[in-house]
Amino acid sequence: MSVPGNLKQKLFSVYPNLFSKPYLVRFHKFLFELSLRGLGVLNSDKKNNGEKFLFNYLKNHHEIDVVVDVGANVGDYTYEFLDIPSVFCLEPHPETFKKLKQRFRPTKCRLFELALSDFQGETKMYDIKGLKGSELATMYEEVISYQHKAEADFVNIKVSTLDRFVEQNSIDRISLLKLDTEGSEYKILKGASDSLNKGIVDIIHFEFNYMNVVSRVLLKDYIDLLSNFNLYRLLPDSLLKINYYKDGPLWYELYHYQNIIAIRKDIDLNER
Repeated sequence: MSVPGNLKQKLFSVYPNLFSKPYLVRFHKFLFELSLRGLGVLNSDKKNNGEKFLFNYLKNHHEIDVVVDVGANVGDYTYEFLDIPSVFCLEPHPETFKKLKQRFRPTKCRLFELALSDFQGETKMYDIKGLKGSELATMYEEVISYQHKAEADFVNIKVSTLDRFVEQNSIDRISLLKLDTEGSEYKILKGASDSLNKGIVDIIHFEFNYMNVVSRVLLKDYIDLLSNFNLYRLLPDSLLKINYYKDGPLWYELYHYQNIIAIRKDIDLNER
């Protein structure tokens, strides 16, 4: 719905004087949250997170033959792509990796007990104490202690970069790179600079959420790093293009659940 510019400005001028009242705060917060959901934010439930649409969209509009699932957990995402030629699953937590291996051992998926970041070596992975490999496991202790208000425990894990992983496994193309690492997504992309510059990666799927407060990464950082990609928010049944430098940060620096899809510009069918 489009509102004429002069009417819009009058509404913007009048509304605060009439409705900016403390007793209406809860009402405004409710309207704000409704609007966010309409813009692809906060829709974390499976019915509305758009992933079912995404799977169908990718299979119908793009040649998906190599998937790299980073932060695979127990493989629910990977399960959607078992029929394609090459699937690489990376899960660093030893307890979760055991479950992943047990689930996919009879398949052609290649499984790696490994984390990715912007360095190679070893580091710690934190989780809520006693859970031993939940979906919340992260390389940022503050995600557990601050965001989830829980006591953290840790395990030591191996870390590499995507560039190194691509080289070691002779990967010359990644149709879909999925990142779900509870705050480390930006560092993983920093460690994939060669792969991104060479155009090896076609499509990237990652979350932008409150973990980015801990990692101190803006959506603008992703926009700038992925300059060869168009970025979209995933809606329940469509993609909503992110026009950061046109619309401004007000609409995009929102630190809560949102699925972001980055499609390399030269293969983006939405631009044709």
